[in-house]
Amino acid sequence: MPKFFRLPFALGGDKTPIPDATQIDGSVSFNQGYTTDYTLEQPNPNAKNIERLKMNNLFFDLSENAQFWQTFGVYDFITPAMNNGVPYPYAIEARVLYLGNVYRSLVAANTSLPSIATDWVREDKGFIAELLVAGEEGKVLSARADLLGYELQAINPRTLKNAVINGDFLINQRGTAFVVGGYGVDQWEHAFNPDGGSLVSLTHGSLPFALGQTEVPENPARHAYFSGYVAGGGGLKHVVFRQRIESVIPYSGKEVTLSFWAKGSNSGVITLALRQSFGTGGSPSAGVNTPLTQNISLTTDWQKFTFTAVMPSISGKTLGTNFDDYRLLEFSTETGAAIAAEYGTAPVSYQGTVQLSDVQFEAGNNATAFERLLFGAQMSLCRRYFQNNFIAGVTATVGRALDGTTLVHTHIPFSIMRTAPSATMTTPSNFGGVLRIDSNGSIPDGPITVVPVSNSGLRFFSSHTGAAGGRLYGGEIQSNFAIFLSAELN
Repeated sequence: MPKFFRLPFALGGDKTPIPDATQIDGSVSFNQGYTTDYTLEQPNPNAKNIERLKMNNLFFDLSENAQFWQTFGVYDFITPAMNNGVPYPYAIEARVLYLGNVYRSLVAANTSLPSIATDWVREDKGFIAELLVAGEEGKVLSARADLLGYELQAINPRTLKNAVINGDFLINQRGTAFVVGGYGVDQWEHAFNPDGGSLVSLTHGSLPFALGQTEVPENPARHAYFSGYVAGGGGLKHVVFRQRIESVIPYSGKEVTLSFWAKGSNSGVITLALRQSFGTGGSPSAGVNTPLTQNISLTTDWQKFTFTAVMPSISGKTLGTNFDDYRLLEFSTETGAAIAAEYGTAPVSYQGTVQLSDVQFEAGNNATAFERLLFGAQMSLCRRYFQNNFIAGVTATVGRALDGTTLVHTHIPFSIMRTAPSATMTTPSNFGGVLRIDSNGSIPDGPITVVPVSNSGLRFFSSHTGAAGGRLYGGEIQSNFAIFLSAELN
């Protein structure tokens, strides 16, 4: 089996770079390699010995490059600065890693940036559309979609007909009860704008159903709850529980059905909305309301709501260049006059707690039985957007000093996310028991930080005053900690 280059050759050794250009004195270069001067014998004045430092650097370059391919599977986009000031002409179908995402060239001799949508396509963007269209038309999902990190083998041979992720509120990586706004139950955000008023009773989370209950059929395990309204405030006041469903492409111009079960702690009216958002970056089209947007009346008993409509076509629309377009599903308990006018509904102010279960958005004019995925399959879908990675016990690290103060430690891979995520880390705040392998023991004296380097991996960083650049370090983190990664649509 080919060697995995856990450490590039001579990572902690001394090295001298080999120049690209031909050298007048006949010494080694990337253009000529080792010249015939290296075959001559002493005392010939042109005879040259193999330079140990340059050989170290050559093997380092080769093994570091191999390690990059082994861990990422595709190489960085080549900038003019990397190519002697000249844009590199990529062949059609070439693939590159750019800003944490993989892009495929759509044209020959492609010298444009991967952000130019006419010349490149983001690989997982294309697979998302393929994934959702496959589910929409009742086909078995392609194993190719594993590149999304969805681990679809856990779902096969079922199809994904429900575009809503975690519509049964089974996955709760952040917890199950919240009294502040933001993301809580996976994929669902509770947002608010008091617009000068006072926010009252903001809560959200998920709760288990009583075993054996029969009000909501098919034995769902959990349901969501949310509440909040605004006393006073202006026309922009808004309290909303919502999910962003990635991509506006699926279901465009087609008949769709939205179904869910809901009840309230008291009878009243809330606003249901489904909108198309064309993303950010460049000059995207303005968002569009769909015919599913309307006010609905809740009672204190569970009832099933079903709505069918034709989704607006995206023909003639322009997507943003940041690959963050989506369909926005919203349940609002408070809408000021301006927000209600945007929806085309009457304002609402529901002063109770809403309970919600089995939310499903699918193609066609029929509300089929809720698609209940296995826990692992649902978790895989959620982890494209958020990951709670808990690491227990002692964790070994290895790395090197980048300069006189900064140490970089282990590269940690994770399942592929929508984009390069933001990262936060719980305790520990410092390393313990860290030794410098190539010299005397030395413990870093700065805090740990984690920095995502792509949509599938991150690195630890710490600091040590007086570190020697290029030196190799190794050691351990001696307590439990968690790394939270977020690539949510916003």
